[in-house]
Amino acid sequence: MMKFFVLIASLLLLSVFAEDPCAHIPTCKECVAETFCGWCNNPIIYEDGKLGANCAYQGDGAKPFVCSGIYQTETCIPDEYKCNNETFQCEKVGYGEGDDLDYCLSSCFPPTFVCNEDTESCDEAKPGFGTSLEVCEASCGVEPPELFVCDKETLQCRKAEEGEPEATTQEVCESVCGVVDNETIPTGLIGKWRGLQINIGYDEGEWSMIIEEDGNIVILHPTGSVYEQGKLLTTQNELWIEDEVGVRRGLWALNQLPTVRVFTWALGGKGLSIPTTYDVAMREDNPDDVFTFLSCVEGQNCDFSTLSKMAKRFRHENTMRILKKTGDECTVHPTCEECIGDENAKCGWCSVNVLYKNGTLEGTQCAGHNGDGTKDPFICNGVYSTETCTFPDTNTEDNTADDTATADDTATADDTATADDTATADDTAT
Repeated sequence: MMKFFVLIASLLLLSVFAEDPCAHIPTCKECVAETFCGWCNNPIIYEDGKLGANCAYQGDGAKPFVCSGIYQTETCIPDEYKCNNETFQCEKVGYGEGDDLDYCLSSCFPPTFVCNEDTESCDEAKPGFGTSLEVCEASCGVEPPELFVCDKETLQCRKAEEGEPEATTQEVCESVCGVVDNETIPTGLIGKWRGLQINIGYDEGEWSMIIEEDGNIVILHPTGSVYEQGKLLTTQNELWIEDEVGVRRGLWALNQLPTVRVFTWALGGKGLSIPTTYDVAMREDNPDDVFTFLSCVEGQNCDFSTLSKMAKRFRHENTMRILKKTGDECTVHPTCEECIGDENAKCGWCSVNVLYKNGTLEGTQCAGHNGDGTKDPFICNGVYSTETCTFPDTNTEDNTADDTATADDTATADDTATADDTATADDTAT
């Protein structure tokens, strides 16, 4: 039966096409481009009552028709639509009664509302602003709760400043701020670790660390002596060491490589606040330590060469950071010999790290003038040399800054420095 109706409809359509040579054209633009064709935005009706297509023929022998809509033979005026304010759908309307479809779609939305703080009532908002009436009424005129943040120094909740990140309700803040967990050890930290101290003024050599399942921790100095020993504690994003004397609070990060885990730890001084950033912990003018430790992934053949590569990369990045801030080309040299041997820049080696920017930026031990004569002024608070890497011992009681000497009883570096009491660049490089 269905096939019969489809056949009849097809025959009727073919008869329309046969009577009207324009009826087969599907779009307005194609229709008006053809000679003697015109477009009706509604299907036309022929004089015999037959329903036609939208495109109709008006040439010689054309069958008379009626277009009960917009009829066009040159330009194509788009159909017009109007928003139904109940369903919020764009519906087709007569010419002059609506707008084009894109405009209708861009504005056909349910109304939104914003809270009028003066009247404490919800007013209708501009399109694209506000919320539903239900959401607006739930919060309009209601006093917002006070927000709190965890003070990193006191580990107490305090009232948050306007716009301060991590602000939350007092209840949530107090549930986590300063709450110490002495039982749960972060996944991946238990085991034996090898590493380096990487802050400015680091002690050279390989450090060792053991973290046991019960949270006991021991950090060994490269000399083999115990540097830290105590209990590992966690609170929020901090990792602490606690012993009988006090607590060292630290920032930490754990990363997984193919065969090893990498653990970076910036520990503040005992009893002091946590370092605000890793950069601050790196400085020499505080008691903080920064370590990078590596540990074998279970069942893997460890490649600890990653450790030395990471340390070199870290020092290189730190050097590039100083170079970018100062422009001192000498800062790239890691040893005294390379420093004073620079054939382009005029470099000198300081027995301690130099200071730039009126003492606010710590550099490396190599500093001087660039090859083009430019420079960033610096201060060397130690011994500065442009010709030798042999320095006198400046740490003895007889050679302090407070001692004074006359021209007759002073001694030159060549007179006092022997092979036993001089320091090489590798001993002093930080």
